[in-house]
Amino acid sequence: MKNILIASILIFTCIFTLEVYARKKELVWRKSQGWGVSSQYGKLYNTKSMETIKGEILEVEEVRPYSGMRAGIHLLVKTGKDQAWVHLGPAWYILNQGVMFDIADMIEITGSRISLSDKYVFVAKEIVKDNEHLQLRDEVVM
Repeated sequence: MKNILIASILIFTCIFTLEVYARKKELVWRKSQGWGVSSQYGKLYNTKSMETIKGEILEVEEVRPYSGMRAGIHLLVKTGKDQAWVHLGPAWYILNQGVMFDIADMIEITGSRISLSDKYVFVAKEIVKDNEHLQLRDEVVM
């Protein structure tokens, strides 16, 4: 009987902890105002259009892909003769990851190429800069 009580308490504690974690994560993304996976912008991300590019950062700026969204970090990257617009994610998140992006930095970006406002942009999944690796999206997007 004592073992059943202890097991029940452990199971309840695990379930409660997971639920609190999930709700906290959900609340953070609700505050993102349009950057979450289920948002209009988030639904543009397509794992079938993944590619990797390398290049030099020409610009670092804040951008709002849609009206009403919070600011996000956006890079203009020179890839050989071409240029690519790269969306990293919400500014509040990117600026707290410890990886800084500056003009002339060489980076490698893996992401989903999407069409946004009649332009092609990359929605970054991960970025490698020097020895730093910044993971921005999970493998599975729901």
